[in-house]
Amino acid sequence: GLGSLRTTSLVVSIVGLVLFLLVGIVIIRAIAGPLSKVVNSLRAIASGDRTQRVEHDNQDEIGEIAVAVDQVIDALDAGDEAAREAEQERLARAEQEKQAAEERARLEREAAEREARLERERLEAEQAEAERERKRDEDEARREREMAEAKSEEERQVLEERHARERAEAEAEAERAREAARAAAETQARVE
Repeated sequence: GLGSLRTTSLVVSIVGLVLFLLVGIVIIRAIAGPLSKVVNSLRAIASGDRTQRVEHDNQDEIGEIAVAVDQVIDALDAGDEAAREAEQERLARAEQEKQAAEERARLEREAAEREARLERERLEAEQAEAERERKRDEDEARREREMAEAKSEEERQVLEERHARERAEAEAEAERAREAARAAAETQARVE
């Protein structure tokens, strides 16, 4: 009786203990495995690797933690993607602004060059006009000088011709007076 009861009780206790230990090991493994995945995933995130996922399919607390960790990874990836897109937009905007500034500078440079060219052409036209005016004045002065010289030459020739005529007339008058004197002398000589 009593010995067999003790033996049975001891066997039941040992079996219960073994079962308790087996159930504990199974529970510990069921918790420790997924927790180890969560820890590994968090360590990977901390080191910058976001490719590791927990992927725990059970709908228990560990599963909720796994989903939350995966959501954190997704949110970090989305934030990084948004930051990359914002940076790309900023760079694209900066490039557009740079191109617009270069285009403005090019247009302003071309306008300045065009203005300088027009000013240069205007100055050249003024200089050419001044040169033409100077040449016209020189030609006019030369013509006036030539006309004055021609007029002076003509007046000199007219004066010389008049002097020559007057001299010829005086010589003819003197010749007539001599002829008259000779004729008078001859007449007087015949009278005597």
